[in-house]
Amino acid sequence: MKKKKTKTLANKESNVISFSISMVYEKVIIILIILAALIFRLYQINEPFIGLHDWSSADLARCAKSFFTFGFFNLKGIPVMNVVPPLDGHLQYYYDWPFLIYYLFAISFKIFGFGEWSVRIVEVLFSSGSVYLIYLIVKELWDSEVALISAFIFALIPLNVYYGRVGVFETPNVFFMLLMLYGYIRWIKEFKRKDYLIFLAGFLLGAFEAWQIYTVAFVVFLHALWLYLFKGKKSRKFLSLVFLFAIIVIVSGLMQLAYLYFALGMDAVKGLFAAGKTRTATDSMGITFTISQYLNEEFSRIFTRAGVFNFILALIGLVFIGLKQFKKEEKTNLDILIVFFLSGTIWLVVMKNHSFIHEYTLLHFMPFLSMAVALGVKELSKIFVTAFKNWKVGLAVILLLLAVVSVENIPKTFEIFNLDLYGNLRLTGLALKESTENNAVCITPQNHPGPPTIDYYAERVILYNKQDLANIPPNRPVYQFYIFEQGLVQEFKNYFAKNNPKIVYLQNGYVAGIVKIR
Repeated sequence: MKKKKTKTLANKESNVISFSISMVYEKVIIILIILAALIFRLYQINEPFIGLHDWSSADLARCAKSFFTFGFFNLKGIPVMNVVPPLDGHLQYYYDWPFLIYYLFAISFKIFGFGEWSVRIVEVLFSSGSVYLIYLIVKELWDSEVALISAFIFALIPLNVYYGRVGVFETPNVFFMLLMLYGYIRWIKEFKRKDYLIFLAGFLLGAFEAWQIYTVAFVVFLHALWLYLFKGKKSRKFLSLVFLFAIIVIVSGLMQLAYLYFALGMDAVKGLFAAGKTRTATDSMGITFTISQYLNEEFSRIFTRAGVFNFILALIGLVFIGLKQFKKEEKTNLDILIVFFLSGTIWLVVMKNHSFIHEYTLLHFMPFLSMAVALGVKELSKIFVTAFKNWKVGLAVILLLLAVVSVENIPKTFEIFNLDLYGNLRLTGLALKESTENNAVCITPQNHPGPPTIDYYAERVILYNKQDLANIPPNRPVYQFYIFEQGLVQEFKNYFAKNNPKIVYLQNGYVAGIVKIR
Protein backbone atom coordinates (compact mmCIF):
# COMPACT_ATOMS: atom_id res chain seq x y z
CA MET A 1 0.00 0.00 0.00
CA LYS A 2 1.40 3.36 -1.05
CA LYS A 3 1.90 6.01 1.58
CA LYS A 4 -0.11 9.16 1.12
CA LYS A 5 2.15 12.04 0.14
CA THR A 6 2.19 15.01 2.48
CA LYS A 7 2.91 18.51 1.24
CA THR A 8 5.80 20.04 3.10
CA LEU A 9 7.77 23.21 3.33
CA ALA A 10 10.77 21.39 1.93
CA ASN A 11 11.96 22.12 -1.58
CA LYS A 12 11.58 18.75 -3.28
CA GLU A 13 14.29 19.56 -5.86
CA SER A 14 16.88 20.44 -3.23
CA ASN A 15 19.63 17.97 -2.38
CA VAL A 16 20.17 19.43 1.08
CA ILE A 17 18.51 18.21 4.23
CA SER A 18 15.54 20.46 4.95
CA PHE A 19 12.76 20.61 7.48
CA SER A 20 9.14 19.77 6.82
CA ILE A 21 5.87 20.91 8.31
CA SER A 22 2.29 19.89 7.69
CA MET A 23 -0.06 22.00 5.60
CA VAL A 24 -2.13 22.61 8.74
CA TYR A 25 0.76 24.45 10.38
CA GLU A 26 1.47 26.27 7.13
CA LYS A 27 -2.08 27.66 7.12
CA VAL A 28 -1.78 28.64 10.78
CA ILE A 29 1.47 30.50 10.07
CA ILE A 30 0.08 32.50 7.14
CA ILE A 31 -3.02 33.39 9.18
CA LEU A 32 -0.79 34.66 12.01
CA ILE A 33 1.27 36.70 9.53
CA ILE A 34 -1.87 38.32 8.10
CA LEU A 35 -3.17 39.04 11.62
CA ALA A 36 0.16 40.68 12.48
CA ALA A 37 -0.10 42.78 9.32
CA LEU A 38 -3.60 43.88 10.33
CA ILE A 39 -2.57 44.77 13.88
CA PHE A 40 0.34 46.95 12.78
CA ARG A 41 -1.77 48.72 10.17
CA LEU A 42 -4.58 49.43 12.63
CA TYR A 43 -2.23 51.52 14.78
CA GLN A 44 -3.49 55.11 15.12
CA ILE A 45 -6.28 54.30 12.68
CA ASN A 46 -8.48 57.11 14.04
CA GLU A 47 -5.76 59.76 14.24
CA PRO A 48 -6.26 63.01 12.30
CA PHE A 49 -4.63 63.24 8.89
CA ILE A 50 -1.46 64.93 10.15
CA GLY A 51 1.08 62.20 9.43
CA LEU A 52 3.66 61.95 6.69
CA HIS A 53 1.93 62.38 3.30
CA ASP A 54 -1.45 62.28 5.05
CA TRP A 55 -2.51 65.23 2.92
CA SER A 56 -3.32 62.50 0.40
CA SER A 57 -5.75 60.89 2.85
CA ALA A 58 -7.45 64.25 3.35
CA ASP A 59 -7.67 64.91 -0.40
CA LEU A 60 -9.13 61.52 -1.27
CA ALA A 61 -11.53 61.60 1.68
CA ARG A 62 -12.74 65.05 0.73
CA CYS A 63 -13.38 63.94 -2.85
CA ALA A 64 -15.26 60.82 -1.69
CA LYS A 65 -17.36 62.90 0.69
CA SER A 66 -18.42 65.18 -2.17
CA PHE A 67 -20.73 62.41 -3.42
CA PHE A 68 -22.78 62.83 -0.24
CA THR A 69 -22.67 66.64 -0.31
CA PHE A 70 -23.64 67.19 -3.93
CA GLY A 71 -25.12 63.82 -4.93
CA PHE A 72 -23.40 61.00 -6.79
CA PHE A 73 -25.55 61.26 -9.91
CA ASN A 74 -25.50 65.06 -9.88
CA LEU A 75 -21.71 64.83 -10.10
CA LYS A 76 -22.00 62.08 -12.77
CA GLY A 77 -19.85 59.85 -10.61
CA ILE A 78 -16.88 62.21 -10.83
CA PRO A 79 -15.60 63.57 -7.48
CA VAL A 80 -15.07 67.25 -6.75
CA MET A 81 -12.61 68.95 -4.41
CA ASN A 82 -15.37 71.00 -2.75
CA VAL A 83 -17.22 69.83 0.34
CA VAL A 84 -19.28 73.01 0.68
CA PRO A 85 -20.84 75.06 -2.13
CA PRO A 86 -18.00 77.05 -3.73
CA LEU A 87 -17.89 80.83 -3.51
CA ASP A 88 -18.11 81.28 -7.28
CA GLY A 89 -20.54 78.38 -7.83
CA HIS A 90 -17.97 76.51 -9.92
CA LEU A 91 -17.37 72.91 -8.85
CA GLN A 92 -13.74 71.83 -8.95
CA TYR A 93 -13.85 68.35 -10.49
CA TYR A 94 -10.91 66.09 -9.78
CA TYR A 95 -10.23 63.64 -12.60
CA ASP A 96 -6.45 63.22 -12.48
CA TRP A 97 -6.97 59.58 -11.50
CA PRO A 98 -9.56 56.86 -12.12
CA PHE A 99 -12.51 56.93 -9.74
CA LEU A 100 -12.76 53.47 -8.13
CA ILE A 101 -10.90 54.44 -4.96
CA TYR A 102 -13.35 57.29 -4.29
CA TYR A 103 -16.25 54.86 -4.66
CA LEU A 104 -14.62 52.49 -2.17
CA PHE A 105 -14.15 55.30 0.36
CA ALA A 106 -17.73 56.46 -0.21
CA ILE A 107 -19.02 52.93 0.47
CA SER A 108 -16.96 52.89 3.67
CA PHE A 109 -18.46 56.25 4.68
CA LYS A 110 -21.93 54.88 4.02
CA ILE A 111 -21.28 51.84 6.23
CA PHE A 112 -19.14 53.32 9.02
CA GLY A 113 -19.85 57.06 8.85
CA PHE A 114 -17.46 59.94 8.23
CA GLY A 115 -14.14 59.64 9.99
CA GLU A 116 -10.46 59.07 9.46
CA TRP A 117 -10.67 55.38 10.22
CA SER A 118 -13.34 54.92 7.52
CA VAL A 119 -10.70 55.91 4.99
CA ARG A 120 -7.87 53.97 6.55
CA ILE A 121 -9.77 50.69 6.92
CA VAL A 122 -10.09 50.44 3.13
CA GLU A 123 -6.34 50.77 2.73
CA VAL A 124 -5.67 48.35 5.60
CA LEU A 125 -7.80 45.62 4.03
CA PHE A 126 -6.09 45.94 0.64
CA SER A 127 -2.62 46.03 2.19
CA SER A 128 -3.31 42.97 4.35
CA GLY A 129 -4.84 41.19 1.37
CA SER A 130 -1.65 41.83 -0.57
CA VAL A 131 0.24 39.84 2.08
CA TYR A 132 -1.84 36.77 1.22
CA LEU A 133 -1.42 37.29 -2.53
CA ILE A 134 2.35 37.51 -2.10
CA TYR A 135 2.20 34.17 -0.30
CA LEU A 136 0.17 32.57 -3.11
CA ILE A 137 2.40 33.96 -5.86
CA VAL A 138 5.70 32.95 -4.27
CA LYS A 139 4.32 29.49 -3.50
CA GLU A 140 3.57 29.10 -7.22
CA LEU A 141 7.07 30.25 -8.17
CA TRP A 142 9.23 28.51 -5.55
CA ASP A 143 7.96 26.73 -2.45
CA SER A 144 5.92 27.24 0.70
CA GLU A 145 8.95 28.05 2.81
CA VAL A 146 9.98 30.98 0.62
CA ALA A 147 6.30 31.99 0.35
CA LEU A 148 5.86 32.28 4.11
CA ILE A 149 9.11 34.21 4.52
CA SER A 150 8.16 36.58 1.69
CA ALA A 151 4.72 37.19 3.21
CA PHE A 152 6.33 37.89 6.60
CA ILE A 153 8.78 40.38 5.08
CA PHE A 154 6.06 42.11 3.03
CA ALA A 155 3.84 42.37 6.10
CA LEU A 156 6.53 44.12 8.17
CA ILE A 157 8.31 46.39 5.68
CA PRO A 158 7.84 49.85 7.28
CA LEU A 159 6.88 51.45 3.95
CA ASN A 160 4.11 48.86 3.51
CA VAL A 161 2.88 49.15 7.08
CA TYR A 162 2.64 52.94 7.15
CA TYR A 163 1.25 53.49 3.66
CA GLY A 164 -0.93 50.43 4.11
CA ARG A 165 -3.19 52.69 6.19
CA VAL A 166 -2.72 56.05 4.43
CA GLY A 167 -5.17 57.17 1.77
CA VAL A 168 -3.13 56.65 -1.40
CA PHE A 169 -3.92 55.09 -4.78
CA GLU A 170 -0.90 52.82 -4.64
CA THR A 171 -1.98 50.44 -1.87
CA PRO A 172 -5.14 49.10 -3.57
CA ASN A 173 -3.29 49.16 -6.90
CA VAL A 174 -0.55 46.89 -5.53
CA PHE A 175 -3.29 44.44 -4.50
CA PHE A 176 -4.79 44.50 -7.99
CA MET A 177 -1.32 44.18 -9.53
CA LEU A 178 -0.64 41.08 -7.42
CA LEU A 179 -4.05 39.61 -8.30
CA MET A 180 -3.32 40.23 -11.98
CA LEU A 181 0.15 38.67 -11.81
CA TYR A 182 -1.11 35.71 -9.78
CA GLY A 183 -3.63 34.92 -12.50
CA TYR A 184 -1.01 35.48 -15.20
CA ILE A 185 1.59 33.20 -13.56
CA ARG A 186 -0.93 30.38 -13.18
CA TRP A 187 -2.27 30.91 -16.70
CA ILE A 188 1.09 30.65 -18.45
CA LYS A 189 1.78 27.51 -16.41
CA GLU A 190 -1.51 25.61 -16.81
CA PHE A 191 -3.38 27.59 -19.50
CA LYS A 192 -6.73 27.47 -17.69
CA ARG A 193 -9.61 29.83 -18.45
CA LYS A 194 -10.19 30.55 -14.74
CA ASP A 195 -6.65 31.85 -14.33
CA TYR A 196 -6.92 34.01 -17.45
CA LEU A 197 -10.11 35.57 -16.07
CA ILE A 198 -8.37 36.28 -12.74
CA PHE A 199 -5.56 37.87 -14.75
CA LEU A 200 -8.03 40.11 -16.62
CA ALA A 201 -10.04 40.94 -13.48
CA GLY A 202 -6.91 42.06 -11.64
CA PHE A 203 -5.97 44.35 -14.50
CA LEU A 204 -9.44 45.85 -15.01
CA LEU A 205 -9.98 46.56 -11.31
CA GLY A 206 -6.54 48.14 -11.16
CA ALA A 207 -7.17 50.15 -14.34
CA PHE A 208 -10.28 51.75 -12.87
CA GLU A 209 -8.45 52.49 -9.59
CA ALA A 210 -5.10 54.00 -10.68
CA TRP A 211 -2.91 54.42 -13.75
CA GLN A 212 0.01 52.41 -12.35
CA ILE A 213 -1.45 49.11 -13.52
CA TYR A 214 -0.90 50.12 -17.14
CA THR A 215 2.87 49.95 -16.74
CA VAL A 216 2.47 46.48 -15.24
CA ALA A 217 0.31 45.49 -18.22
CA PHE A 218 3.03 46.73 -20.59
CA VAL A 219 5.66 44.60 -18.84
CA VAL A 220 3.39 41.53 -18.84
CA PHE A 221 2.65 41.94 -22.55
CA LEU A 222 6.37 42.03 -23.35
CA HIS A 223 6.98 38.97 -21.16
CA ALA A 224 4.19 37.04 -22.88
CA LEU A 225 5.65 37.88 -26.31
CA TRP A 226 9.06 36.72 -25.06
CA LEU A 227 7.53 33.41 -23.99
CA TYR A 228 5.93 33.01 -27.42
CA LEU A 229 9.05 33.89 -29.42
CA PHE A 230 11.78 32.24 -27.36
CA LYS A 231 10.31 29.83 -24.81
CA GLY A 232 8.19 27.48 -26.84
CA LYS A 233 4.77 29.03 -26.25
CA LYS A 234 4.02 28.64 -29.96
CA SER A 235 0.30 28.05 -29.56
CA ARG A 236 -1.82 30.30 -31.76
CA LYS A 237 -4.42 30.39 -28.99
CA PHE A 238 -1.80 31.64 -26.53
CA LEU A 239 -0.80 34.47 -28.87
CA SER A 240 -4.42 35.41 -29.60
CA LEU A 241 -5.19 35.65 -25.87
CA VAL A 242 -2.08 37.79 -25.34
CA PHE A 243 -3.27 40.23 -27.99
CA LEU A 244 -6.80 40.10 -26.60
CA PHE A 245 -5.32 41.28 -23.32
CA ALA A 246 -3.50 44.10 -25.15
CA ILE A 247 -6.79 45.17 -26.77
CA ILE A 248 -8.55 45.14 -23.39
CA VAL A 249 -5.77 47.33 -21.96
CA ILE A 250 -6.20 49.90 -24.74
CA VAL A 251 -10.01 49.82 -24.64
CA SER A 252 -10.08 50.29 -20.85
CA GLY A 253 -8.05 53.48 -21.19
CA LEU A 254 -10.19 54.77 -24.07
CA MET A 255 -13.37 54.01 -22.10
CA GLN A 256 -12.21 56.22 -19.24
CA LEU A 257 -11.35 59.04 -21.63
CA ALA A 258 -14.71 58.66 -23.39
CA TYR A 259 -16.62 58.77 -20.10
CA LEU A 260 -14.78 61.92 -19.06
CA TYR A 261 -15.52 63.51 -22.44
CA PHE A 262 -19.25 62.77 -22.38
CA ALA A 263 -19.59 63.73 -18.70
CA LEU A 264 -17.58 66.97 -18.60
CA GLY A 265 -16.53 67.78 -22.16
CA MET A 266 -13.28 68.15 -24.06
CA ASP A 267 -11.80 70.61 -21.58
CA ALA A 268 -11.77 67.86 -18.95
CA VAL A 269 -9.93 65.51 -21.31
CA LYS A 270 -7.38 68.24 -22.03
CA GLY A 271 -7.11 68.83 -18.29
CA LEU A 272 -6.38 65.15 -17.73
CA PHE A 273 -3.56 65.21 -20.28
CA ALA A 274 -2.21 68.41 -18.73
CA ALA A 275 -2.26 66.69 -15.34
CA GLY A 276 -0.43 63.78 -16.93
CA LYS A 277 2.36 66.09 -18.05
CA THR A 278 2.67 67.39 -14.51
CA ARG A 279 2.49 63.93 -12.91
CA THR A 280 5.20 62.62 -15.22
CA ALA A 281 7.24 65.83 -14.79
CA THR A 282 7.59 66.20 -18.56
CA ASP A 283 6.92 69.90 -18.05
CA SER A 284 9.23 70.34 -15.06
CA MET A 285 12.00 67.73 -14.78
CA GLY A 286 15.29 69.48 -14.20
CA ILE A 287 13.69 72.41 -12.41
CA THR A 288 13.84 70.66 -9.04
CA PHE A 289 16.48 68.05 -9.88
CA THR A 290 17.59 65.75 -12.69
CA ILE A 291 16.23 62.28 -13.38
CA SER A 292 19.32 60.66 -11.86
CA GLN A 293 18.96 62.78 -8.71
CA TYR A 294 15.26 61.90 -8.58
CA LEU A 295 15.89 58.15 -8.79
CA ASN A 296 18.67 58.40 -6.23
CA GLU A 297 16.31 60.22 -3.84
CA GLU A 298 13.54 57.66 -4.35
CA PHE A 299 15.66 54.52 -4.05
CA SER A 300 17.50 55.90 -1.02
CA ARG A 301 14.13 55.66 0.74
CA ILE A 302 14.48 51.87 0.58
CA PHE A 303 17.14 52.16 3.29
CA THR A 304 15.10 54.51 5.48
CA ARG A 305 11.65 53.01 4.85
CA ALA A 306 12.37 49.35 4.09
CA GLY A 307 15.51 48.62 6.08
CA VAL A 308 19.19 48.18 5.27
CA PHE A 309 19.16 44.54 6.38
CA ASN A 310 16.30 43.78 3.98
CA PHE A 311 18.33 45.34 1.19
CA ILE A 312 21.39 43.20 2.02
CA LEU A 313 19.32 40.00 2.14
CA ALA A 314 17.69 40.93 -1.17
CA LEU A 315 21.10 41.33 -2.82
CA ILE A 316 22.14 37.91 -1.48
CA GLY A 317 18.98 36.34 -2.86
CA LEU A 318 19.46 37.94 -6.28
CA VAL A 319 23.11 36.82 -6.45
CA PHE A 320 22.13 33.20 -5.73
CA ILE A 321 19.27 33.28 -8.25
CA GLY A 322 21.59 34.81 -10.85
CA LEU A 323 24.23 32.12 -10.29
CA LYS A 324 21.66 29.33 -10.53
CA GLN A 325 20.29 30.81 -13.74
CA PHE A 326 23.80 31.06 -15.18
CA LYS A 327 24.65 27.46 -14.23
CA LYS A 328 21.14 26.27 -15.16
CA GLU A 329 21.05 24.16 -12.00
CA GLU A 330 17.31 24.43 -11.51
CA LYS A 331 14.30 26.45 -12.59
CA THR A 332 14.76 29.88 -11.01
CA ASN A 333 11.76 31.82 -12.37
CA LEU A 334 14.16 34.72 -12.81
CA ASP A 335 12.05 36.02 -15.70
CA ILE A 336 9.01 36.44 -13.40
CA LEU A 337 11.20 38.12 -10.80
CA ILE A 338 12.30 40.56 -13.50
CA VAL A 339 8.62 41.21 -14.33
CA PHE A 340 8.06 42.26 -10.71
CA PHE A 341 11.21 44.40 -10.74
CA LEU A 342 10.23 46.22 -13.94
CA SER A 343 6.63 46.64 -12.78
CA GLY A 344 7.91 48.66 -9.83
CA THR A 345 10.76 50.57 -11.43
CA ILE A 346 9.15 51.61 -14.74
CA TRP A 347 6.28 53.28 -12.89
CA LEU A 348 8.80 54.99 -10.64
CA VAL A 349 10.52 56.46 -13.70
CA VAL A 350 7.22 57.46 -15.30
CA MET A 351 5.51 58.91 -12.22
CA LYS A 352 7.96 61.67 -11.30
CA ASN A 353 5.05 63.81 -10.08
CA HIS A 354 6.31 67.30 -10.82
CA SER A 355 9.80 66.31 -9.69
CA PHE A 356 8.66 65.97 -6.08
CA ILE A 357 9.55 62.97 -3.92
CA HIS A 358 6.56 60.80 -3.06
CA GLU A 359 8.00 57.77 -1.32
CA TYR A 360 4.78 55.77 -1.55
CA THR A 361 5.55 55.52 -5.28
CA LEU A 362 7.94 52.76 -4.15
CA LEU A 363 5.03 50.55 -3.03
CA HIS A 364 4.90 48.78 -6.40
CA PHE A 365 8.56 47.85 -5.88
CA MET A 366 7.97 46.21 -2.49
CA PRO A 367 6.65 42.83 -3.78
CA PHE A 368 9.91 42.35 -5.68
CA LEU A 369 11.93 43.35 -2.61
CA SER A 370 10.09 40.94 -0.30
CA MET A 371 10.60 38.07 -2.76
CA ALA A 372 14.31 38.80 -3.12
CA VAL A 373 14.71 39.00 0.68
CA ALA A 374 12.92 35.67 1.14
CA LEU A 375 15.18 34.03 -1.45
CA GLY A 376 18.21 35.41 0.38
CA VAL A 377 17.01 34.03 3.71
CA LYS A 378 16.29 30.62 2.18
CA GLU A 379 19.69 30.37 0.46
CA LEU A 380 21.57 31.33 3.62
CA SER A 381 19.67 28.71 5.61
CA LYS A 382 20.48 26.05 3.00
CA ILE A 383 24.19 26.82 3.35
CA PHE A 384 24.04 26.10 7.08
CA VAL A 385 21.88 23.01 6.60
CA THR A 386 24.41 21.63 4.12
CA ALA A 387 27.32 22.42 6.42
CA PHE A 388 25.80 20.88 9.57
CA LYS A 389 23.58 18.23 7.94
CA ASN A 390 20.77 19.24 10.26
CA TRP A 391 17.49 20.88 9.27
CA LYS A 392 17.16 22.39 12.76
CA VAL A 393 20.19 24.57 12.06
CA GLY A 394 18.52 25.85 8.89
CA LEU A 395 15.34 26.63 10.79
CA ALA A 396 17.34 28.44 13.48
CA VAL A 397 19.07 30.55 10.80
CA ILE A 398 15.72 31.49 9.26
CA LEU A 399 14.25 32.48 12.62
CA LEU A 400 17.36 34.46 13.52
CA LEU A 401 17.35 36.39 10.23
CA LEU A 402 13.64 37.15 10.54
CA ALA A 403 14.20 38.31 14.12
CA VAL A 404 16.93 40.70 12.95
CA VAL A 405 14.62 41.99 10.21
CA SER A 406 11.88 42.55 12.79
CA VAL A 407 14.21 44.34 15.21
CA GLU A 408 15.17 46.76 12.43
CA ASN A 409 11.77 47.18 10.78
CA ILE A 410 9.39 47.59 13.72
CA PRO A 411 11.17 50.63 15.26
CA LYS A 412 11.46 52.17 11.78
CA THR A 413 7.71 51.78 11.36
CA PHE A 414 6.88 53.63 14.57
CA GLU A 415 9.43 56.28 13.62
CA ILE A 416 7.39 56.99 10.47
CA PHE A 417 4.20 57.16 12.53
CA ASN A 418 5.80 59.96 14.54
CA LEU A 419 6.74 62.08 11.53
CA ASP A 420 4.74 65.04 10.31
CA LEU A 421 3.85 65.91 6.73
CA TYR A 422 7.34 66.99 5.76
CA GLY A 423 9.40 64.36 7.52
CA ASN A 424 10.11 66.30 10.74
CA LEU A 425 9.35 64.70 14.09
CA ARG A 426 6.00 65.89 15.40
CA LEU A 427 6.27 68.79 17.81
CA THR A 428 4.89 68.82 21.32
CA GLY A 429 3.30 71.94 22.71
CA LEU A 430 2.68 75.10 20.73
CA ALA A 431 5.81 75.44 18.62
CA LEU A 432 7.13 76.82 15.38
CA LYS A 433 9.87 74.92 13.61
CA GLU A 434 11.71 76.15 10.54
CA SER A 435 13.69 73.59 8.58
CA THR A 436 16.37 74.88 6.23
CA GLU A 437 16.46 71.47 4.57
CA ASN A 438 13.00 71.72 3.03
CA ASN A 439 12.06 75.33 3.84
CA ALA A 440 9.08 74.12 5.83
CA VAL A 441 7.25 75.85 8.66
CA CYS A 442 4.80 73.84 10.72
CA ILE A 443 2.67 74.88 13.66
CA THR A 444 0.98 72.29 15.86
CA PRO A 445 -1.54 72.91 18.63
CA GLN A 446 -0.59 72.46 22.26
CA ASN A 447 -3.72 70.48 23.05
CA HIS A 448 -4.82 67.97 20.46
CA PRO A 449 -8.52 68.57 19.67
CA GLY A 450 -9.29 64.84 19.70
CA PRO A 451 -10.15 62.70 16.69
CA PRO A 452 -11.85 65.10 14.28
CA THR A 453 -14.04 63.99 11.42
CA ILE A 454 -13.56 64.61 7.74
CA ASP A 455 -15.36 67.92 8.36
CA TYR A 456 -11.97 69.41 9.16
CA TYR A 457 -11.12 69.22 5.49
CA ALA A 458 -12.94 71.77 3.43
CA GLU A 459 -11.92 73.31 0.12
CA ARG A 460 -9.03 74.68 -1.88
CA VAL A 461 -8.63 78.39 -2.48
CA ILE A 462 -6.20 79.80 -5.02
CA LEU A 463 -4.93 83.23 -4.09
CA TYR A 464 -3.02 85.44 -6.48
CA ASN A 465 -2.99 88.67 -4.46
CA LYS A 466 -4.11 90.34 -1.23
CA GLN A 467 -7.53 91.13 -2.68
CA ASP A 468 -8.23 87.41 -3.16
CA LEU A 469 -7.38 86.86 0.50
CA ALA A 470 -9.62 89.74 1.57
CA ASN A 471 -12.53 88.27 -0.40
CA ILE A 472 -12.66 85.13 1.76
CA PRO A 473 -15.53 85.46 4.25
CA PRO A 474 -14.67 85.10 7.96
CA ASN A 475 -14.55 81.51 9.21
CA ARG A 476 -14.75 80.16 5.67
CA PRO A 477 -13.77 76.47 5.76
CA VAL A 478 -10.55 76.21 3.81
CA TYR A 479 -8.30 73.19 3.33
CA GLN A 480 -5.51 74.31 1.01
CA PHE A 481 -4.07 77.59 -0.15
CA TYR A 482 -1.82 78.08 -3.14
CA ILE A 483 0.39 81.16 -2.88
CA PHE A 484 1.39 82.98 -6.02
CA GLU A 485 2.91 85.96 -4.24
CA GLN A 486 5.61 85.33 -1.64
CA GLY A 487 4.77 88.55 0.19
CA LEU A 488 1.43 87.09 1.26
CA VAL A 489 2.99 84.83 3.90
CA GLN A 490 2.37 87.22 6.81
CA GLU A 491 -1.16 87.88 5.62
CA PHE A 492 -1.77 84.14 5.61
CA LYS A 493 -0.48 83.84 9.15
CA ASN A 494 -2.86 86.59 10.22
CA TYR A 495 -5.73 84.82 8.45
CA PHE A 496 -4.89 81.55 10.17
CA ALA A 497 -4.73 83.26 13.55
CA LYS A 498 -8.25 84.64 13.07
CA ASN A 499 -9.69 81.33 11.86
CA ASN A 500 -8.13 79.10 14.54
CA PRO A 501 -6.39 76.57 12.30
CA LYS A 502 -5.38 73.20 13.63
CA ILE A 503 -2.28 72.87 11.47
CA VAL A 504 -0.41 75.16 9.10
CA TYR A 505 2.30 74.15 6.65
CA LEU A 506 4.47 76.32 4.44
CA GLN A 507 6.79 74.84 1.86
CA ASN A 508 8.36 76.70 -1.05
CA GLY A 509 5.48 79.14 -1.30
CA TYR A 510 2.83 76.50 -0.63
CA VAL A 511 0.57 76.78 2.38
CA ALA A 512 -1.98 74.22 3.55
CA GLY A 513 -4.26 75.19 6.39
CA ILE A 514 -6.78 72.95 8.10
CA VAL A 515 -9.68 74.98 9.44
CA LYS A 516 -12.63 73.53 11.30
CA ILE A 517 -16.04 74.02 9.71
CA ARG A 518 -18.15 76.08 12.08
